[in-house]
Amino acid sequence: MIKIAIADDHTMFCDGIKSVLESADEFSVVKIVENGQLLLDFLAKNEVDIVLMDINMTVVNGVEASRKVLKLYPKIKIIVLSMYKKPAIIKELLELGVHAYVLKDAEKGELVKAIDKVILGEKYYDSRVKDVFLDQYLSPNKAVNIQVTPREKEILILICEGYTSQQIADKLFISSSTVETHRKNLLSKTGANNSAGLVKYAYENDIII
Repeated sequence: MIKIAIADDHTMFCDGIKSVLESADEFSVVKIVENGQLLLDFLAKNEVDIVLMDINMTVVNGVEASRKVLKLYPKIKIIVLSMYKKPAIIKELLELGVHAYVLKDAEKGELVKAIDKVILGEKYYDSRVKDVFLDQYLSPNKAVNIQVTPREKEILILICEGYTSQQIADKLFISSSTVETHRKNLLSKTGANNSAGLVKYAYENDIII
C-alpha cells in the first residue's frame, strides 16, 4: 500500500483527488493538511511514501515545505500538484529535487502515472511544464537571468508590502540611505522605472508567491 499525504488548502480539490486515488487498491490517502507547517508536524510522527504538494499555501508555502521535507525525509517522494507554470518557480522546485511536477488540471490518469514513476525512482513532469521551458529558452526575447542578493530580495518584498524606505530602514535596522542604494540597484537590475515596476517584477518572477 502506497501511503500518500496531500498538502493543499482547497478542500474540494483534495477530496476529489482522494476519491480518485483510493478507487485503486494500492493507494491510501492517510492525511490532508492545508499548509506546509501542518504537513511537517504530521510527518514528524507518521510515515508516508508520497506527498502531493501545492505551492500557494499559508504559513509555510509549498516551496519551503518541499525544501524541508527533502532534507528531513529523503525517502519521501514529492509530487508538486499546482497551477503554477512560470519557469522561475518550476526551476526552483526542480533544483530542490522534487520528483514530479503535474498541473492541477491534468487528467486523473496523469497523476497516477506520475505516482507510479516516482515510486520506481524515476522523475515525471507534465508535458506542458516542459513546454514552458522550451518556450522560454527558445525565445529570442527571453529575459536575462537576474541575480538578486538576499538583502535585495528582503527589501523588494517589503516594497511589495507597501513599506516606505524609512520604514524598511527601521524594520531592518539599517540606514535609509542604504535602503535607497539597494532600491537603485534593484531598479537597475530589473529595468523597472519605479516601485510599481519592482512590484510587477517580483510577482512575475515569483519572488512574491
